[in-house]
Amino acid sequence: MSDCFFPTSVRSYRRWATITPSDSAIFDPLPDAIYCSGQGHLSAVGSDDVTVSFQVLGPTLLPISPKKVTTDSAGTYIALWLI
Repeated sequence: MSDCFFPTSVRSYRRWATITPSDSAIFDPLPDAIYCSGQGHLSAVGSDDVTVSFQVLGPTLLPISPKKVTTDSAGTYIALWLI
């Protein structure tokens, strides 16, 4: 038996776009996840208007659906949609 981890469910994103942080632009529709290409921090606003800052240490996929990514963010981020 291998020690490798294989997810039981793999999602295939069909649409993506580079995120330009903005304090006013709102995603429509909301993304299904955010890909972070490297080190930085992501300041995201949820549909409830609560802002959360994520410290990103390396390439990762955040399973979040923010309504916007604010200018407090630093790094390269890509919005992903399943549609």
